[in-house]
Order: sequence, then C-alpha cells, then structure tokens
Amino acid sequence: MRLPEVLASAWGLARARFGHGRLPLFASYAVTYRCDRACAYCHAQRNSGTELPTDAAMRLLSELRRLGLRRVGFTGGEPLRRDDLAAILRHCVALGLRTNLNTNGTLVPARREVLALVDGVAMSLDGGPGVHDRLRGKGSFAAVETAAALVRAGGKRLRLTMVLNRQNVDELGTFLELCRAWGAQASVHPVYTGNHLWPEADSPLTLPPHAHAAVFRELLRVKRGERELLTESRLALEHLARWPTPTAIPCFAGRLFVRVTPDGRLRACEWRQGDGARGEGVDASGGGAAHALARLEAGGCAQCWNPAVVDFNFAAAGRLGPALHVLRAAARRGAS
Repeated sequence: MRLPEVLASAWGLARARFGHGRLPLFASYAVTYRCDRACAYCHAQRNSGTELPTDAAMRLLSELRRLGLRRVGFTGGEPLRRDDLAAILRHCVALGLRTNLNTNGTLVPARREVLALVDGVAMSLDGGPGVHDRLRGKGSFAAVETAAALVRAGGKRLRLTMVLNRQNVDELGTFLELCRAWGAQASVHPVYTGNHLWPEADSPLTLPPHAHAAVFRELLRVKRGERELLTESRLALEHLARWPTPTAIPCFAGRLFVRVTPDGRLRACEWRQGDGARGEGVDASGGGAAHALARLEAGGCAQCWNPAVVDFNFAAAGRLGPALHVLRAAARRGAS
C-alpha cells in the first residue's frame, strides 16, 4: 500500500496547488465534546449539542471518501466516550481509510478493541508526572504511560504532543526523553485558551514570545540530529517559532483538509486565528458532504499554530521540504 498512499497524497497536494477543486485528503472528526478530563487550557467539554448517530456518521464518512478522503483523525472531547466508536472505525476500515485516534489515554485499557482498528494514536504529554497531572488532572500521566505501552504492544504508531505553556516550558527535555523511551514521535505546539485561539495578553499560561522562540530554536537543533523524532518539518518549526507574531501562510483549509463537528457540520478549519472566529460551519448531514464542502470559506488567518496544518499548507503551496515531509509520512503509513 506504500505507492498508492504516496500517489494519493501527491495528487491531492498538486490539485490543491494548481487547481481550484476541493479534494479533502484529511478530515479531523470531533465525534463528541464530552470528556473525562478538565485540562487547564481546553474548554471542549463546555460545548454542548447533538452528536450524529452511528448510521449518519458512517454515511457522512462514506460521502467524504467518495470525494477523495484518505485519512481521518478521530478527536473530541474524548472520542472513546462514544460507545459506537469501534463500529465507526470498522466502517472506515471497510472504506479503505487510514485512521488516527487522539485520546487522553484514560479509557484506552477498557477500549482495547479500538486500538486494533486504528493506524496510529496521538496523546498529549506535557512533561513529567508532576506538571502533566497539574495541567490535566491527578492520575493523567499514569494513564498516558499505560496507554502508550498498550499502543506499542499493538504495533501502532504513537505520537505525543506537548502543549507548550508557562507551566511546562522547562519540561521540554523530559518530554523528548519520554518520547524516545516510549518509541513515540514528538510534536510541540503553542497553548491557546478556550475557543479563542489567538492567545490573550493576560493569559496565565501563554509564554512570552522570546521564551516561545527559544523552545523552537532548541527543537530545530534537535531536528538536525533526530529527523524522525519530531513530526514537523524544519520549515514548519521555523514558522511556529514566530508565534504569536502574525505570519500568514498559504491556506488550503476546506480544500485539502476539513473539520467535522459532532453534529455533522463541516468547517474549513477549527484552528482559525486572528479573531478567534470559527463560524458555525455547513450542515453536511442533510444536504450532503459535497454541497457542504462547496460552501466552505476559510477566511484569513493571522497565524497558524497547528503543526500538521502548517506542513499541509506549505506542502500544497509547493515548498519542497514540507512536501517531501508529507510524502515520507504517507509512505510510512502505507507500509504499516
């Protein structure tokens, strides 16, 4: 499956770069906003609303697959709070989709059947036990450690993400050592507060720009020696080092990637910066995914903080380093 994955990714990047069509290679699907944690910088659990029933979720994924979807990341809230997640994932397998699970790890031991149905797992890890539990709740580090061992035992790819902030800025070395020890790739992104993603001046968690830049200079140094340890390309790391200074980049939201909300709405991007606006999105459960996708408008961003999105955008814009980075990742997925 290595060659088809690489060719599909290359075709999607080329179509986004040179055409005007929409080929959503990747979808981030928040299947629920329910969560069993109350992390210091996440307000997902404050959102309410309906969730698509199982058959409607499957139908929407089928429609997106016909439009070109290759990968879907299941997130939330905590996606393992959905009792039907395994059924939805089995449907994805039948469709030939590559899947990733973004979880806090707490429910992984009780939902091991889900691990067999995904290609990779992502979990947040904000440093050692003390700081991680302080930011995410007592026992959360142990939950990630246990879940990471289960992911490794199942032969699945593991990515650990550090949400960089004032309370864990000194934990970067510990975080990277844990990634090495647990056989995981590492990703680091800026903290954001609530649903307004642009950091507020008085936020108690947001790092000052000079401290943020220093962390990413260190990550660039690490990248030179351990290319595969960090999931981002060098160009993406250089871009992220400028946070929060407005640094717009080409954006292919709604064309190359989309966000799906629990109630079945499509958004061009969940991570829009500048004014914190996300928009209500377009209902795809009634009029269909193609109709919703055609109506999406991403608008402008002041700065993109999401590492995977940054690399997708640079790759689609024709930047060689990120493009090769995305295609190498596709080759690894195809080989697994």
